[in-house]
Formats: sequence, structure tokens, C-alpha cells
Amino acid sequence: MRFCVFFLLISFSLNAQDKAELKANYRENQFKIDKNYGGMGPLLFKPNLGTGAETPNPWYGVSMLSDIFEIRFALGEVDRVQPISNKTSDYTYPIGNYGKDFGYMLSLGANFPIKALAFGAYQSPTKVLRGHPTLGAHFDYFNFKEGTKDPGKSTIYALSINPGYRIRLPFVSVEFNLDSRLGFAMVDDISGTGYNFYKGSGFTPTFTLRFDAFKGLLNPSMISAPAQMATVSNIETTTYRTSTRYSGNTRVVSYTTYTTADVTVSNFNVGIQDIGPNIGVGPKFSFMSPRRGNHNNIGRLMGAAIEGRASFADFGFTLEGGTLGHGSELDFKGENEPRRKLDKSKSTPAGTVDMTNFYVNMGIDISQLFLIPFATVVDKGSATSFLSASSGVIIGGHYAFNQQYDSPEIAASFAPTILSNDPSELNNKFFDPSDVGLGYLGGCYFAVHIGALSFKATNYRFYGAPFASTSMFSVAWKYPILYDK
Repeated sequence: MRFCVFFLLISFSLNAQDKAELKANYRENQFKIDKNYGGMGPLLFKPNLGTGAETPNPWYGVSMLSDIFEIRFALGEVDRVQPISNKTSDYTYPIGNYGKDFGYMLSLGANFPIKALAFGAYQSPTKVLRGHPTLGAHFDYFNFKEGTKDPGKSTIYALSINPGYRIRLPFVSVEFNLDSRLGFAMVDDISGTGYNFYKGSGFTPTFTLRFDAFKGLLNPSMISAPAQMATVSNIETTTYRTSTRYSGNTRVVSYTTYTTADVTVSNFNVGIQDIGPNIGVGPKFSFMSPRRGNHNNIGRLMGAAIEGRASFADFGFTLEGGTLGHGSELDFKGENEPRRKLDKSKSTPAGTVDMTNFYVNMGIDISQLFLIPFATVVDKGSATSFLSASSGVIIGGHYAFNQQYDSPEIAASFAPTILSNDPSELNNKFFDPSDVGLGYLGGCYFAVHIGALSFKATNYRFYGAPFASTSMFSVAWKYPILYDK
């Protein structure tokens, strides 16, 4: 009897130990999945910059996360104000050329998942309910301009710690952060007014919605790629007098400087997440910077993209449409020499035009360029990196229609003036935004790719509607339909 009781106690103890180990292994596997998450999506926050700066509207942008590495890019407006009285800031007035700054933020750093207070599980992109805390550490750069063409601008450099909580759902995740500046900041303010434009510390609530980069579906393989790094040491500089000559009453002495150094090349290997050749299809959304609202209306485009990557190649096709804003005055080099692009200091008469675009994009991986400052070269062979950057061109066509002025009365008096100066070698479309239609589309772009997601900055050149030519940012989410797994 005692033996049976002893055996049962041992069995119960072993089963409890096994269950504890299984739970520990399960939690560890879920934590690994948390660290290997990749996604991209809209970022929304209202920066708390200081008593001399008010943000009437939230800033919007994009958060790009690959494992723990995070890039944030956001755009917004700031009203420059100054208290009338030292006792209160309730009564303020705008200062600066326009009373308003157009700004952007670029933030680089890490976003770490935390084990504690986690719940749920990730099984697949379609079967997931998982939540866990996060802790971010970022270097933030803010840039402000008092108008699109004004040379004056302000910059802010700051460090921030960003605790938060992330909840993952099928195909998306939501994250709430409290961005906390630690008091370190360097401010270059050109206003010269002496007011407190920026505070070195502050708290900013941030909301992020990220779409899943389908890392679990693309299933990247970690490969070892050879790399080289050059280091320079023992730099010595010596100057010699090489010659002396006379030019009239002037003596001319020539010197030659020799510099010597030891250059060492180190060989090592780096890990690359290779997802192989892939093609995906999905929605694409494009938006303009609010800075351009200083001289024309803000525009947005929506559509679909089929895009793929293979080794160094980046390619795709886009069909999109929407409404773009335009100005109405060209930038002139001389009296009758238009540059065929907008004069960004003019905004009268502004208007809008509906646009449908269809084009192909072709580019190459330029990730290596970001390693040049570190004197490093990586040979990734035919690998297609999960995280990469590319640059290329777009070629296609557009159809512009339904052009409308914000103020038809001003446009009616303005158009005859510019048309009377129309050089015979230029079409009316270069002087009259209402003369638009079908035309060629060209341009160039820079892109950041994270798995099935991409963020692009594209310069559009509409040859059938030159007044609508502009630069836009876009996010595309493509579900993989062909991939090498």
C-alpha cells in the first residue's frame, strides 16, 4: 500500500514537472515569435513639443518594424506661438512667415517585446490572439520649415524611451505607446525670437496599426553571407617644400603633403533572412506631405499593386486613382523660360484634378549603400532579403479629368494673363491646368521593403497634366501568391 502511494506521488510529481516544462517551452516559443514579428502600417500621435509650439492636428505617418528594428516616419503641422504674458499662455499669436510650420519626424531605434503580462498565442497569420508589453528606445529627428520655399527651418534631435503594449490579431496588430523624451535635445531654431519652442522632456501617446508582413508564410531562411570591413589606422601626414620660384617681385613657394596609413581588411560572415523570389498582390494607398499644402491642395490615391522581388531586382505594376491638388503658376528661369514645374511660393488660383495612373516600376536593391559609411561590403549572392531598400523608376500613363478651381472667379481672370504669354513652342497645358487629359507618366522612387509590405516615396511627373506633378508617400500590402517555400 505504501509502495502504491509512493508511486502515485512520484508520478504526480513527474507529470507536474513535465507540464511545467511544457508551459515554459511554450512561453519561450511564443516569445521567439514575438521577437520575429514584422509589420508596417499607419502611425498616429500628437507631439508635445513645448510652450512655443502648438499642434492643432494629430501627426500621421508610417511605422516599419522588422524583428526588433523599427523605423518611424511621420508628417504634420505646428503653429508657432508666443505667450503675450509671462503669467499665462492662454492668449497667443502666431509668429513666423506664415504662423505655421510644416514638419516631419524620422525615428530610428529598437522595439523589444516583453515576456511579462503576455496572454494568448500565435498559431498562424489567420489564427492569432496575442498580447504582450513592449519597450522601445529611439533616436528622434524633427525638421520644421516655415513654408515650402522659405530657407528658414528648425531641427530637433532627441532620445526617447517608449513603453507600450501590442495586441496581435489576424493579419494586423495594434500597439499603444507612451513616448517619453528623456530631456536630451539639441535644437537649432532660426526664428531668433528667443521663445521656448521645444521642451527637452515630455510625453506623447502614440497609436500604431501594423499590417502583418507574412513572415510566417514567407518563412525566411537564415543564410550566412561573406562580408568585408576596411579599417584605417596609424594615419600620418608630412608636408615638404618642393619648389621655390619668383613671379616679378613675388616669391612663390610650393608644398607637397604626403599622407600614409595602415589599411586593414577584415573578413567575417553576417546573417541574412532570405525569403527567396516572391510575387504578391494587394491594396496600395498614397498620400502627400502636408508641406505641399502651402502651395496646392493635398491629394490621395488608392489602388492595387502586383509587386515582386528576386535577389537584387524589384518590379511591379500599379493601377490607382484619386484626386490631386495643383497650383497654377510655373517657375520661370527668365522672362519667358518656364521650368515646366510649379512655382511653390504661389498658390493662386489652386484647384484639384482627378487622376488615374497605370504604370510599371523597375528597381534594384540599394541596401549596400547604407553600409558605405561603415566601410563594409556584404555579398548576399542571390538572396532576397526580408528587410531591404530599393530605388528605381516608374513608366506608364495617366488620365487626368474633372479639373476644378477652388475659386473659379480668380481663375477666370488669371488664365487669360498667363495664356497671353504662351510661347508658341509650348502646349497650353503648361499654362492652363484646365487643359489636361491623357498623357505619359514617369518618375523615380525610393522604397523600404519588409516582407510582403513596402513603403515608397515616389516622384510623379504627369506629362499630360504638368501642374499636378508631385511627390507622394505610399504603403502597399501584398498577399504572397508566388513564393519560393
